[in-house]
Amino acid sequence: MSQKDLLPSRSEKVSEMLSSFIPSFFENNPISQLQLILLKDGEARIVTPLSGNMQQHIDAAKATTSPSGDAALKNALLLASSSLR
Repeated sequence: MSQKDLLPSRSEKVSEMLSSFIPSFFENNPISQLQLILLKDGEARIVTPLSGNMQQHIDAAKATTSPSGDAALKNALLLASSSLR
């Protein structure tokens, strides 16, 4: 995702789409909770805790850093499953 790209960059577009998805998600699932996990440089890191605070998730989605390295889906799934326990 960090390769040279036409404007807007892919990471900016993902952030924009995520910011529009979150309100829609909470509108359709009013009692749900959401957690954002960032995959960067082969590591997974929790950006926002599991909560129903829509504004916290939107702010975090807009403030994400530029991508780098490989995404480790296995690490993200392990982190997500451990946070649900």
